[in-house]
Amino acid sequence: MNLKNLFKSKKKKRDQEMLSKAVFGQALKMEEERLSLEKENPTFRDLFKKSDRLTSEGKYKDALKYINKALKINPKHLTASNLKIGLLKELGKDKEASKYIKEDFIIRMNLTEKNASFWSMKGSIYMIDKKYEKAIKCFEKALKIDPNLIGCEREKEKAVKLLNKD
Repeated sequence: MNLKNLFKSKKKKRDQEMLSKAVFGQALKMEEERLSLEKENPTFRDLFKKSDRLTSEGKYKDALKYINKALKINPKHLTASNLKIGLLKELGKDKEASKYIKEDFIIRMNLTEKNASFWSMKGSIYMIDKKYEKAIKCFEKALKIDPNLIGCEREKEKAVKLLNKD
């Protein structure tokens, strides 16, 4: 190989390395921008996961902040709405939970009397208001419509225990 070809091959290799570094640098910059935007504009999933994690750590106040942000993105997400109700109850904000169920949740979800979740939510409102007999009737209506409604049987049993306690 002559000196001229050697110089060309080294230049070509150096150009390829420079190009590779530039592409890698640009990709790294783009990833950093994406992560920065994600922090500014987190997705529903990110917010929901963070709230769920904080809930499992017992950090209910912080979890509520994140679930509220998630519900601004997707206000009709049933699991997120239920998590918010649970967090409000854990924080001792029963009246706020009741108000949320009455004014936001049932309306947003377009729940009607033919829907098991409607009766379950109504039962939850009665539970908060300590009207256990009415709560039990609502949970029974919900279970009649959907015998497999998650958590409904448990809530009914809780209402029965509280009724017998009084």
